[in-house]
Amino acid sequence: MKKSNAFRRSSEKKIYFCDAFKEKIIKYINEVKLSPSSPCLTSLKNKTKQTKKVEKKFRNNARETLDKIVPKRTRKKISK
Repeated sequence: MKKSNAFRRSSEKKIYFCDAFKEKIIKYINEVKLSPSSPCLTSLKNKTKQTKKVEKKFRNNARETLDKIVPKRTRKKISK
């Protein structure tokens, strides 16, 4: 069965939006990792634990928002 042009256009927009969203997530995570931390090693270790927590929380939030915007089926195709 052939898809209509309108459907194809809407799916392309979704894919484009997801790519932009992924870039924002990556940029955010990099900023968190590069944020200045004190020279003390213990605080540095704590900082990495905190960033991991923030990353996880952010990823979960991103996943939820993606579920709202893009159906799961299309998202699986995009992630590959």
